Amino acid sequence: MLIAGSTDVGKALEKGVEMMSKDEFEKSDLLVISDGDFGEVSQRIVGKMDKQREQENRFFLLDITEKSKALDYFDKHFYMMEKM
Repeated sequence: MLIAGSTDVGKALEKGVEMMSKDEFEKSDLLVISDGDFGEVSQRIVGKMDKQREQENRFFLLDITEKSKALDYFDKHFYMMEKM
């Protein structure tokens, strides 16, 4: 989901949280792969993410450019280390 050249990660997270609320996705993980060019996530979505954590769901960020600042609404923030 792109808006004006940057990723609208909030919409992607909201859709992921919606899917996680279904029985077949309990105890699942959501991985966001991004160049880090996205804004803040609304407190409403962060609250929904927290509710899913109570159901043992987890949220991860794979940063492919190391541009993302520490985002505390992800459980783990990984950096891609490219080797040629």
